[in-house]
Amino acid sequence: MVNAPHLVALVRAGATFINDQLIDRVPTTGFGVNQLTPAGRLRRALNDRRGLTVGIVVTEAITIGEVMAANSRLTIATHVLAWLALAQRRGQEVLTSDQVAASVNTNPVIIRRSLGDLRRAGLVEVRRGAGAGWRLARAPEEITLLEVYEAVGAEAPFGLHRTEPNLECPVGRGIRPALSEVYGRVERVMRRTLADTSINDVLRETLMN
Repeated sequence: MVNAPHLVALVRAGATFINDQLIDRVPTTGFGVNQLTPAGRLRRALNDRRGLTVGIVVTEAITIGEVMAANSRLTIATHVLAWLALAQRRGQEVLTSDQVAASVNTNPVIIRRSLGDLRRAGLVEVRRGAGAGWRLARAPEEITLLEVYEAVGAEAPFGLHRTEPNLECPVGRGIRPALSEVYGRVERVMRRTLADTSINDVLRETLMN
């Protein structure tokens, strides 16, 4: 797991992150700049004058949700569904993952993962063979954002401490129960709002902008 200073160094070095994941794969021999994937060049983060190496060798994709609070899975999935809904309205029965990715402006691999989550939840379906592609499994006005939220496994809006606070401290002892109550109320309101909002609602508002 990358820690916060390393994350900052990687971001400044030009690393590419998609959906809270570093998608570049660096050879175990070091920062081979010209060997990185086209999705983004992780430039050599070395300061020779100070003799300081900034950055770490990454041999696999790393999840950095603990450091980056924003979770875009719900946003991406909603974008996907809204675009499929618009295509359907325009008489285009299916869209490929590449076509959807062009609208979201992200890697098709990320879109296919999102579509897989949505398919397992019964929100989209895939047509194989000639004219293959993706389409909504239900009418857009019948798909709520709460269903999308649950389909992609989006996390709660707020989290508590990753390690237990000092229970000898009066604040450390009581902060978790206090915040759990507040966060619980926030999440209940959020879920009600998502349940009351459909993909059709989102598309209508989107086309007004």
